[in-house]
Amino acid sequence: MKNARRMIVFMLVALLLVLAASALYARPNYCSMFTGTVVGFQGGIQKWLDVRSDVNWGYSNFRVGWRTTYVPNRYTFTGERVRVEYCPDRGVDVAYSVTVIGRPR
Repeated sequence: MKNARRMIVFMLVALLLVLAASALYARPNYCSMFTGTVVGFQGGIQKWLDVRSDVNWGYSNFRVGWRTTYVPNRYTFTGERVRVEYCPDRGVDVAYSVTVIGRPR
């Protein structure tokens, strides 16, 4: 009986430690969407996508790379309307998905 209590207390403490550790490593999801018109695309070692907003005409730069998915499966052209799903990573907005909505209005 005494060993059973020790085992239950040990299992509860281990469960609480695992839950506390997972809460420390869990990152909140700060991903957002941005809709606008493509103004430019800079290539090279680091690729950047420049988009002008449809709402307030502000500009935003997004880092794109080999993990960025494009719908349809191609790079965007200047003047196309796009929806960019991005997450900030080390102070830079990283685009994870770029969807072409259509031609500019």
